Amino acid sequence: MNTFKSLAAGCAFAAGLAASAAMAADVNFVGEWTGTSSSVVIGAGTHFSDSTGTAEAPFLSEKEFVLEIVGQKGQRVWGKLKSADFAEPIVFVVSNDGKQIHGANSDGVFSGTVVDADTIDLIYTQPGSDPTHITVAGETTYKRKK
Repeated sequence: MNTFKSLAAGCAFAAGLAASAAMAADVNFVGEWTGTSSSVVIGAGTHFSDSTGTAEAPFLSEKEFVLEIVGQKGQRVWGKLKSADFAEPIVFVVSNDGKQIHGANSDGVFSGTVVDADTIDLIYTQPGSDPTHITVAGETTYKRKK
């Protein structure tokens, strides 16, 4: 009887993993997403060329961004992050449960939440290292452009 219970529990666990992986692929991220970032910036460059932020008086920014997602294969997603000042490639992955996002560009990282099929919340951080020497922390809610 114990063997049967273990086998049944193992099958249920495997079915749960398969369902979780399927949930991540349920949201098709390909397309254009727009949002306004609330950011705090030290230094200037890339998306924040107008920043005058210093450690003593950081630059507070409200800036429009576009996520242009051009490809997706299962949980792996890629595209560009664009502002009026700059565009750069990004990549991210979606967690097995389809609710969390973790990604990067060439100089920073982001994580976030899939709110629904048309809304994602992302928090971005950039540590101020080479090549830009700009430090950024920002939050953006992106809505799918229809």
